[in-house]
Amino acid sequence: MLRTRRFLLQPTVRQQAALERLLDAQRELYNAALEERRGAWAWERRSVSRYEQFGQLTGFDHPVLAFGTVPARGTLARLDRAFVAFYRRCRRGEKPGYPRFKAGHRFDSVDYGDRACWAYHADARRLYFKGVGHLRFSAHRREMRGTPRTCVLRREGRRWFACVVFEVEQPEPLAATGRQVGLDVGVEELVATSDGELVANPRHLRHSAGRLASAQRLVAGRKRGSHRRRKAIPTAPPPRRG
Repeated sequence: MLRTRRFLLQPTVRQQAALERLLDAQRELYNAALEERRGAWAWERRSVSRYEQFGQLTGFDHPVLAFGTVPARGTLARLDRAFVAFYRRCRRGEKPGYPRFKAGHRFDSVDYGDRACWAYHADARRLYFKGVGHLRFSAHRREMRGTPRTCVLRREGRRWFACVVFEVEQPEPLAATGRQVGLDVGVEELVATSDGELVANPRHLRHSAGRLASAQRLVAGRKRGSHRRRKAIPTAPPPRRG
């Protein structure tokens, strides 16, 4: 049984710079692999598979390998999935949508398809990524008991997250209590139970409307694609600790 846990990372200034270099290197690899596929078809009418591009990583002289071959393979597999979806849409007669080159602001994640080049240390509350180092993360109330399998490193605005997939044992079913309860989802009150209990609606949008409107005005005054515009993009508030 697989479960995914999302961690808010707390990188240092040096680690944040390394994470930015990691994204830039993977984006360059993605664009270079896309150019190779386009050229092979335009000049030779030949399709390039993901495994052919995997093999080219051996002896490849590029900064992307400073972060390991696993994220590089994840990037090439991501491009391959884009072409698989493109061919599927062609067969169905839908609008194909040929895979496009990625600009800096459109490439925000890195895939780690296996356990190499990264590690999860629950006791130390650290996630290790080759070429970046050990990054602290915000602890959850309950530790995920299982074996980490894959990871996706993601940038959202000015914050960094890691989505780790764990393999856990199938939980034992709870003992039957013989009790029943009915639930009614509403607007004014989020949930009303048949026992008369009311759960209030948190109204997250109303609470964040002022901050969101201020951030949108700030973003509108920045040039599209600029560093100042990226910094002005609003991010979600940090998780509460109870």
